Amino acid sequence: MKYISQITLAALVSWPACSLAGDIPATYKSSTGVVRSVLVTSALNSQNKPLVESYKNANGQWVPTTVVAETCGTTDLGAPLACNFLSTAQTNVANGVAGLDANGSVVAPINTVSSVIAHSYIGAGWLSAWQNYTARPSFSSGWNNGDPFVYPNVTLIGGHEDHDDGYLKVTGSPWSMSDAGGALAAIYDTVGDQGTARNGAGNDDAISLFVGTQISPPRLRLGQDIVDSLAGGDGLARTVQLSGTSITVTPALNAAQIRLLRQWMRVYANYDAPGGNANGGSFWKNWNGDIDKGSVFIPNLYYGYIQSWSSSSTSTVLSVVSDPFSRQSGWRTESSSETVATAPGTNTGDIIDSASDSPTWTYKNPAVFIGLANKKFNMNQTVACLTTEEDTLSRQCEGNEIDLWGGNDAARRAINGLTITYGGARPANGSYNLSLAGGTANEIVMAPEWYTTAVQSDPLYVAPLAGPSLDVSGGNTTAVMASFAQSTNTGSNTFGPYMYIRPTIWTSRFASDGSGTDFRNETVSYGVSVGGKRGELGTIQEHIELNPQSAKNGIGLCGYNTCSYFDANGQIIAGGDIIPGTGKSLYTTDENGSRAAYMFANNSYQMNVAFNLPSGTSEINSGAQGAQTLHVEGGILADNNIVVGPNKAFGFQDNQGALIGYEYLVNASTSSGAEIHTVVSPKNGFNGTYYVDANTILESLKVTGDTVTNGRLNVGTYNLDSLPSSGSTDGAQVWCADCKLNGISGVLAYWHASASKWTDSQNGVLVN
Repeated sequence: MKYISQITLAALVSWPACSLAGDIPATYKSSTGVVRSVLVTSALNSQNKPLVESYKNANGQWVPTTVVAETCGTTDLGAPLACNFLSTAQTNVANGVAGLDANGSVVAPINTVSSVIAHSYIGAGWLSAWQNYTARPSFSSGWNNGDPFVYPNVTLIGGHEDHDDGYLKVTGSPWSMSDAGGALAAIYDTVGDQGTARNGAGNDDAISLFVGTQISPPRLRLGQDIVDSLAGGDGLARTVQLSGTSITVTPALNAAQIRLLRQWMRVYANYDAPGGNANGGSFWKNWNGDIDKGSVFIPNLYYGYIQSWSSSSTSTVLSVVSDPFSRQSGWRTESSSETVATAPGTNTGDIIDSASDSPTWTYKNPAVFIGLANKKFNMNQTVACLTTEEDTLSRQCEGNEIDLWGGNDAARRAINGLTITYGGARPANGSYNLSLAGGTANEIVMAPEWYTTAVQSDPLYVAPLAGPSLDVSGGNTTAVMASFAQSTNTGSNTFGPYMYIRPTIWTSRFASDGSGTDFRNETVSYGVSVGGKRGELGTIQEHIELNPQSAKNGIGLCGYNTCSYFDANGQIIAGGDIIPGTGKSLYTTDENGSRAAYMFANNSYQMNVAFNLPSGTSEINSGAQGAQTLHVEGGILADNNIVVGPNKAFGFQDNQGALIGYEYLVNASTSSGAEIHTVVSPKNGFNGTYYVDANTILESLKVTGDTVTNGRLNVGTYNLDSLPSSGSTDGAQVWCADCKLNGISGVLAYWHASASKWTDSQNGVLVN
């Protein structure tokens, strides 16, 4: 068995250059300067040094390395051998040493009670794993594996190359608050309350992962107007000279400032390029495309990335590229990624930022700011669900999934998925708590339980799915479906004093068959509720009812006091008067869809019924069929005169709808009075007949043609002294009550137009 010296191998000062069989003498110089003789084997160890087999003790005797002395404590080979040498059986075991492989690498795991490894690189080689496979390095720090975009300060857990798998599990108990055990893992911005209570675990909160960022100052700010008091600042103002590809800082940066620089760090100049809709940048535009000066102002600043730097005794020069990937020398602006190879401030339209509409800085001379960002993210999650990967199977991509679980006693616990809070003054108008800016098929998908309120807010409320109660024994039941809300006040007084106006959708159940599927007995209403809490009905104002109880399968249009309905057949059930607007008409439409007749009122307080001509005067009026007739089924009871207009007739239809008889008026003239004519048209070969029924008194009647009276014909009664001055026509008759003929009182008097006098039936003079 061969033996390996624990201490002396490095101290062997001589041995033969050739390898011989058997034991080879060599000399060893101890730490006290004593030279000892040893025997070594012809085989060499991994450090190309021989293996010690035996040594010569102080008495000059060769002692095998198997001899164990009684005391230890010296590094001299004269000490007991067991103190200075270990057998191969003592490598990679407890209380032994770590062995080396053929490459001189430690093959045993390193496990120390506590240690600080003072090396710039910590890494693991190929790792043996169970199931007979090996893994690439899973952890490294202070080394970028040749990736120029991985800064040496980055600690990698996997990810050196594709399929370099690394995993991290953090287990602990968040037993206190903030940094004193409030979070299992915390990630912070470089500037903040380092070493103090930083995370959000306050009072009795406990956090698994805390991620925090904040608006932070630049790592370096340099300019003639600036005495930098930040980290590394030395109280000196430095002038800045800008070129198209570099920054010259005078005097040179000190060592502390140099240590703050990083390759590819972003650097801004205090010059704005032209562009946007405002001087020096752009105001945010609202959804109508209008410039909103209450929103974010984006300065169109020049910026770039530091590629390298060098210092002389007088200045420091930083080279600038527009993009750390393409590494093209020059600058860019906020509004354009094009490289600008001329110095900021020298291009047409450039202005010093302090002269912009919304200045970022007030400095009047050139300045640069190193280590800033225009927009800071607390977290940016990206899922690249692309179709370019060969033979991929993935069909679903998820940005983030939060799984919440509740037990049988979940009703006693508040279980919240995502909370976004804001504290502070009113931010810019373009701010938001949630922005859904994707182009996916659905922006929001919900699958609520029956008791889940989908959206719980005053401006917009979306109620649970549960409908109104089936128990209507106490009257109609209601359930709000959704509502909007707006305050009756405005500005900073929006919340007081105020009332809420809530346009609301709700359902009312007015009957129930107990089935739970009985939609026929529910009314859906759209209207305005004033007062009341979200999810409740306040005082109902104007509204529309669908399937109202008073007109099932119809529509109700309701004011504050009453409703009017269109029933299932389109009939109008008015809850009040039907009043056309000023100067408007109430139209009727014929079976062809044409406006055939209409009613309107004029300034004479007359109700008029008018008819469109059969040909019509417009497309909607054309095609009106039939006569221009007002047809009343049933009688007409007028509280005033029924008047026929000039040159119009008062007609009568027979049972076939033919106008068979009519009366009309002939206007009076200078030689005659007005006349009413009654015409009865012939039909079926017979002349028409005009009958005056019995007991009818006619003051004056002119008949053209024969007159047959099937009863008495009573004419007007006069005395001789009161006879009319003339008759209406030649032959007109009146009864003269005190006139006598043949000694008998009562004479029928006739008017003789040719003699202009009244006579008896024998043309005699009337006497009494």
